[in-house]
Amino acid sequence: MKHRMWWVSVLVLVVAACGATPALELEDEPFRDQPNGYSFRHPRGWHQVYLERVGGHVFYRSDQPIEDIMAQRAVAEVPVVVVIAGPLDAVPNVLLDDVHNSKTMLQAFLAWLGDAQDARVGRIRTITVAGKDAAVADIRWSQGEAKMAGRAVAVYLGDRGVFIEGAGQAESWKAFEPTFEASLETMTLD
Repeated sequence: MKHRMWWVSVLVLVVAACGATPALELEDEPFRDQPNGYSFRHPRGWHQVYLERVGGHVFYRSDQPIEDIMAQRAVAEVPVVVVIAGPLDAVPNVLLDDVHNSKTMLQAFLAWLGDAQDARVGRIRTITVAGKDAAVADIRWSQGEAKMAGRAVAVYLGDRGVFIEGAGQAESWKAFEPTFEASLETMTLD
């Protein structure tokens, strides 16, 4: 009986350990956007491109054309991370007239992102990013047949701000979430 209990305990520990998804390795050197005053470490080997259309940097691993993913002509095979930063009056496509803190900034971005009829936004919470108050919410929507999920974070810095979104297919987002959080913890703001 003692041996059976020991095996059950080991099995429970192994199953519990397998359930935790470790974060992907991050680049040793952070990506720096000096003009917009931020840096962070993204997953090792990911591509980075600045897309004028979104007014920010997109970080991704997929070999799919990023323009197709961002224009929702294709569903990302793996999550992408978008960082939009800089003066609030220069952010394209987002109405930021009534922004006066991280929560109202996040709400403005979520209104911009909420084009999907079935978009759902979780409770907005307060966190700290690089020592600054930030607002965060989980997001879900459909893109064709694909169920999408992610997290949106906004950091209000007076006349400028930083918006970070990580998103992908719901199944891959769940596995990527620890990586998104680890990456966010490396962010610095000037």
